[in-house]
Amino acid sequence: MSALICGSLAFDTIMSFEGKFAQQILPEQLHILNVSFLVPSLRRDFGGCAGNIAYSLQLLGGTPLTMATLGDDGAAYIERLKSQGMETRYVKQLNGTFTAQAMIMTDTDNNQITAFHPGAMMQAHVNVIDGSEGAAIAIVSPDGRDAMLQHAAQEQQVGGFVIQQRREEQVQPQGDRRCAEMPRVPAFGGIGLQASRGIDAEPIEIQAGHRRVFHRGCGGAQRDAFDVPVEPETGAVGCLQRVEE
Repeated sequence: MSALICGSLAFDTIMSFEGKFAQQILPEQLHILNVSFLVPSLRRDFGGCAGNIAYSLQLLGGTPLTMATLGDDGAAYIERLKSQGMETRYVKQLNGTFTAQAMIMTDTDNNQITAFHPGAMMQAHVNVIDGSEGAAIAIVSPDGRDAMLQHAAQEQQVGGFVIQQRREEQVQPQGDRRCAEMPRVPAFGGIGLQASRGIDAEPIEIQAGHRRVFHRGCGGAQRDAFDVPVEPETGAVGCLQRVEE
């Protein structure tokens, strides 16, 4: 089944600080905060909600049609999608922008400091859904605010759609119920994130290269269980893997 997946494509820069933030950030000196952290371990992954969902859907045997925006630095991401046999005709590179990217630093207590640059994601509304995509279903996942509102409305005009659960608050300012009032079916968050920490999915066992996950419905009740292929080297589900290390 083909699925149009609207959402973000991003580079994730993951850093490890071999110490504790609490020893470097003193509460009594927060008004003059000026810190620097040595991070011996650093890696860069292909991420973003649309990328993760599309990758996992591909593993499940589906046909993802990713609709997203990248910046001038996005050529490597497009090549990565193509190397996985994934369609890229609805992925646009925008001049004068960077690809969205998250920079995440974690200390030995698993505390995190994150900076996020939305970049080209904030112009994702330049992509227009007109029904010519031929997808059986569409997913509007976290993206630029205007893109989410417009894609939801456009998809409503050509057919039903899915909004990824628990992320709508990112695009709905107080009193704006345009997304909330549109028809939708429950989304499976485990496809959008790594299944080991998916929104509505939990791993229960790993056997012979597959991770057994089950879907919890909106009310928390357990739904269908199924097997998701696991990357043999990393055990990752729903991640396009790293760019460099």
